Amino acid sequence: MISPLERFLLAHYLRLTRRGLVAFLGAFALIGITVGVAAMLLVNGIMEGFQDEVKRRILGAQPHITVDRFFQEPFTPDSALFAAIRTAPGVRQAGPFVVVRALARHGEATEGLVVKGVDPGEMIHRDFFEEYMVEGAFHPESGLVLGSVLASNLHVAAGDTVVLYALEGNLATPIGRIFRRIPLKVVGIFDAGLYDLNSTLALTDLATLQRLLGLGDRVHGVEIALKDPMDAGRVAEKLRETIPYPYRITTWQEWNRTLFSALKLEKLAMFLILSLVTLVASFTMLSTLMLLVMQRTREIAVLLTLGVEPRVILRVFVGVGLVLGVAGVLAGTGFSFLAAWVQNTFQVYRLPPDVYFIEHLYIRLSPADVAASWGVALGVAFLAAFYPALRAARMEVVDALREG
Repeated sequence: MISPLERFLLAHYLRLTRRGLVAFLGAFALIGITVGVAAMLLVNGIMEGFQDEVKRRILGAQPHITVDRFFQEPFTPDSALFAAIRTAPGVRQAGPFVVVRALARHGEATEGLVVKGVDPGEMIHRDFFEEYMVEGAFHPESGLVLGSVLASNLHVAAGDTVVLYALEGNLATPIGRIFRRIPLKVVGIFDAGLYDLNSTLALTDLATLQRLLGLGDRVHGVEIALKDPMDAGRVAEKLRETIPYPYRITTWQEWNRTLFSALKLEKLAMFLILSLVTLVASFTMLSTLMLLVMQRTREIAVLLTLGVEPRVILRVFVGVGLVLGVAGVLAGTGFSFLAAWVQNTFQVYRLPPDVYFIEHLYIRLSPADVAASWGVALGVAFLAAFYPALRAARMEVVDALREG
């Protein structure tokens, strides 16, 4: 508990920080902490928002778990395999797929792409792609659904016809190997907000792609959607117990481990670097309190002579530093939340989609990031205030009165 004397002295010395050189240095310390906290929060918020948005779109477009064979060897899925998958705890939906690298041609335009054949009745991503359709409709059973960048490169719109050339499953003839080809009508175009998907992915009916590749009833794998995507690791372990070799079970975290590991490391590095801004502000705070102690040497000596305990002096000057720190923390946090609201509401700054995964900059200020930023700022403020406060508390009364 703070005693009435400590409250009085704290208010007294805080008033002194509003006048003269002490006020000038104190303002710079306050601004430094504000800028440091705002920088840490906004950069962490940008990294967190970027990671969340990329994760949301990846989870919408990719299976949470994939069951296939090594080297993507085609296989005929039997009822026992589907029974083992669909009865596993946490599984929401599962369906077969075929995927192939191919060439698409329309007029003089030719583009490489990845074509995925899905069973429309068992497709786990239908809701996601239907949400991001920009032209036509999501009916892969009726033709080809393309990403927006891919459609633009091929100069096609819904209703046009493109010719697919399969690079795998080509036919051997006496005059050499020839590619399988099939004309397909473009029935829809999507914009998933992820450049890689928009520029390379096309979806069509499973039977169509099986016919193009000559697979018969074989598929390349089974894709699984979970009730909770974050539970993919545990569900995958359960599936590995019931689905043995030669099947391979892979989670979305394993497919994207490199990406999210890089984002996590980058976020940590930026947080540590921006913490230095607050550290620099602490030197200004230290100078402010040292100057305040030097200006009030005689006053502090009189207080000690009158019986005020040194620990009271220590707590008062540490309190002055913490008040400045708290004021800077609150100002920086308020600015960060305002900037995040403006960006998320009005999309002031947009990202180049050919460089980043997403087209808009999202800022999410998580409680953990706010707590970490506050902890760093207040910790630095405490350390900066402690030495001047300790010097004031250990002041030699006789020498101080003589010098005063």
